[in-house]
Amino acid sequence: MAQSGALDRTPFLQIWIRSLNKEIGPAFTRVNTYFTAMWLGYPIIWALGPLGLGLLDSLTEVALFVILPIFSKVGFSIYDLHELRKLAPKFPQYDEPDPRSRLRQTVN
Repeated sequence: MAQSGALDRTPFLQIWIRSLNKEIGPAFTRVNTYFTAMWLGYPIIWALGPLGLGLLDSLTEVALFVILPIFSKVGFSIYDLHELRKLAPKFPQYDEPDPRSRLRQTVN
């Protein structure tokens, strides 16, 4: 795909283009859904807690705020790596860095 200007380099357009790929799109959607659901948990817990609607007591709210980062950060990382490993066989050209790359030259 030829670059036509600064708009092609914007993150939102790159994400949209990647989501159109039939192999990457479904994986992107699954990872994005997990990420969004986990991060929506923060305001929902706050809204249900003592400072919001008061449906949760302080101990439950604190416990959820301790558990949620584990799922939203560590869990997301594990799930994202799982999806990337499922995609790897479909894109073998990205398995090894280019032998002429700067990273490869500094390692050798």
